[in-house]
Amino acid sequence: MAWVYYNTAKENQADGNAVNLDAAGDVIKCDLVTSAYVPNIDTDEARTATNEVATGPEYPAGGKTIVAQIVTVDTVNDRIEWDFDDVPFLQDATGFTNARYARLYKNAGNLICYADLGGDKSIQGGDLTLQIDPDGALNW
Repeated sequence: MAWVYYNTAKENQADGNAVNLDAAGDVIKCDLVTSAYVPNIDTDEARTATNEVATGPEYPAGGKTIVAQIVTVDTVNDRIEWDFDDVPFLQDATGFTNARYARLYKNAGNLICYADLGGDKSIQGGDLTLQIDPDGALNW
Protein backbone atom coordinates (compact mmCIF):
# COMPACT_ATOMS: atom_id res chain seq x y z
CA MET A 1 0.00 0.00 0.00
CA ALA A 2 1.53 3.30 -1.10
CA TRP A 3 1.13 6.36 1.07
CA VAL A 4 0.81 9.78 -0.59
CA TYR A 5 2.30 12.71 1.34
CA TYR A 6 0.11 15.86 1.40
CA ASN A 7 1.91 18.90 0.01
CA THR A 8 0.91 20.99 3.04
CA ALA A 9 2.71 18.45 5.24
CA LYS A 10 5.80 18.79 3.02
CA GLU A 11 5.56 22.57 3.29
CA ASN A 12 5.30 22.36 7.08
CA GLN A 13 8.39 20.14 7.08
CA ALA A 14 10.33 22.67 4.99
CA ASP A 15 9.14 25.58 7.17
CA GLY A 16 10.25 23.87 10.38
CA ASN A 17 6.64 23.31 11.53
CA ALA A 18 6.69 19.58 10.87
CA VAL A 19 5.05 16.79 12.77
CA ASN A 20 7.58 14.89 14.88
CA LEU A 21 7.35 11.39 13.38
CA ASP A 22 9.72 9.71 15.81
CA ALA A 23 8.73 7.50 18.77
CA ALA A 24 9.05 10.31 21.32
CA GLY A 25 7.30 12.71 18.98
CA ASP A 26 3.71 13.64 18.28
CA VAL A 27 0.71 11.31 18.59
CA ILE A 28 -0.14 10.08 15.08
CA LYS A 29 -3.54 8.58 14.32
CA CYS A 30 -5.00 6.64 11.40
CA ASP A 31 -8.62 7.13 10.37
CA LEU A 32 -10.69 5.55 7.61
CA VAL A 33 -12.91 7.52 5.25
CA THR A 34 -15.33 6.59 2.49
CA SER A 35 -14.99 7.22 -1.24
CA ALA A 36 -17.02 10.42 -0.73
CA TYR A 37 -13.71 11.88 0.47
CA VAL A 38 -11.72 13.05 -2.54
CA PRO A 39 -8.06 13.50 -1.59
CA ASN A 40 -6.42 16.70 -2.75
CA ILE A 41 -2.71 16.65 -1.95
CA ASP A 42 -2.43 20.36 -2.81
CA THR A 43 -5.09 21.76 -0.49
CA ASP A 44 -6.02 19.19 2.18
CA GLU A 45 -4.38 20.19 5.43
CA ALA A 46 -6.66 19.68 8.43
CA ARG A 47 -8.47 16.46 9.23
CA THR A 48 -12.25 16.62 9.50
CA ALA A 49 -14.63 13.86 10.52
CA THR A 50 -16.62 14.36 7.31
CA ASN A 51 -16.92 11.05 5.43
CA GLU A 52 -15.32 9.03 8.25
CA VAL A 53 -16.61 5.45 8.44
CA ALA A 54 -19.20 4.68 11.11
CA THR A 55 -17.72 4.24 14.55
CA GLY A 56 -18.17 1.14 16.67
CA PRO A 57 -16.58 -0.74 19.56
CA GLU A 58 -13.34 -1.38 17.66
CA TYR A 59 -13.34 1.70 15.42
CA PRO A 60 -13.32 4.76 17.66
CA ALA A 61 -14.16 8.17 16.27
CA GLY A 62 -10.94 9.54 14.81
CA GLY A 63 -9.45 6.12 14.19
CA LYS A 64 -6.56 4.43 15.94
CA THR A 65 -3.25 5.65 17.32
CA ILE A 66 -0.28 4.20 15.47
CA VAL A 67 2.37 2.54 17.60
CA ALA A 68 6.09 1.83 17.47
CA GLN A 69 6.80 4.70 15.10
CA ILE A 70 10.44 5.21 14.27
CA VAL A 71 12.48 7.32 11.88
CA THR A 72 15.73 5.83 10.61
CA VAL A 73 18.45 6.85 8.20
CA ASP A 74 19.00 4.37 5.37
CA THR A 75 22.58 5.10 4.29
CA VAL A 76 22.52 2.38 1.62
CA ASN A 77 19.63 4.01 -0.27
CA ASP A 78 20.39 7.55 0.95
CA ARG A 79 16.99 8.28 2.44
CA ILE A 80 14.98 8.67 5.62
CA GLU A 81 12.40 5.98 6.44
CA TRP A 82 9.36 6.41 8.67
CA ASP A 83 7.97 3.11 9.88
CA PHE A 84 5.43 1.88 12.43
CA ASP A 85 3.47 -1.25 13.28
CA ASP A 86 0.67 -2.47 11.03
CA VAL A 87 -2.66 -0.87 11.99
CA PRO A 88 -5.33 -3.43 12.92
CA PHE A 89 -9.03 -2.61 12.80
CA LEU A 90 -10.61 -5.60 14.55
CA GLN A 91 -14.37 -5.58 14.28
CA ASP A 92 -17.34 -6.99 16.09
CA ALA A 93 -20.57 -7.87 14.28
CA THR A 94 -21.42 -4.19 13.65
CA GLY A 95 -18.21 -3.44 11.74
CA PHE A 96 -18.02 -0.60 9.25
CA THR A 97 -18.77 -0.14 5.57
CA ASN A 98 -17.20 1.52 2.56
CA ALA A 99 -13.75 2.41 3.86
CA ARG A 100 -11.84 3.63 0.80
CA TYR A 101 -8.91 5.65 2.19
CA ALA A 102 -6.72 5.54 5.28
CA ARG A 103 -5.30 8.87 6.47
CA LEU A 104 -2.49 9.54 8.90
CA TYR A 105 -2.65 12.74 10.89
CA LYS A 106 -1.23 14.42 13.93
CA ASN A 107 -3.66 14.14 16.83
CA ALA A 108 -4.22 17.89 16.62
CA GLY A 109 -5.62 17.34 13.11
CA ASN A 110 -2.77 18.11 10.67
CA LEU A 111 -2.95 15.63 7.77
CA ILE A 112 0.31 13.87 6.88
CA CYS A 113 -0.49 11.31 4.19
CA TYR A 114 -3.16 8.98 2.86
CA ALA A 115 -3.40 5.57 1.20
CA ASP A 116 -6.00 4.31 -1.26
CA LEU A 117 -7.29 0.92 -0.08
CA GLY A 118 -7.93 -0.11 -3.70
CA GLY A 119 -11.70 -0.10 -3.44
CA ASP A 120 -14.40 0.13 -0.81
CA LYS A 121 -13.76 -2.18 2.15
CA SER A 122 -16.71 -3.32 4.23
CA ILE A 123 -15.90 -5.24 7.38
CA GLN A 124 -18.56 -6.90 9.51
CA GLY A 125 -17.49 -9.56 11.95
CA GLY A 126 -14.00 -9.60 10.40
CA ASP A 127 -10.77 -7.66 10.51
CA LEU A 128 -8.93 -5.14 8.35
CA THR A 129 -5.21 -4.66 8.90
CA LEU A 130 -3.30 -1.92 7.12
CA GLN A 131 0.04 -3.57 6.42
CA ILE A 132 2.95 -1.18 6.36
CA ASP A 133 5.72 -1.79 3.82
CA PRO A 134 8.87 -3.25 5.45
CA ASP A 135 10.79 -0.25 4.07
CA GLY A 136 8.46 2.11 5.95
CA ALA A 137 5.34 4.09 5.20
CA LEU A 138 7.23 7.12 3.87
CA ASN A 139 10.69 7.40 2.39
CA TRP A 140 12.40 10.59 1.38
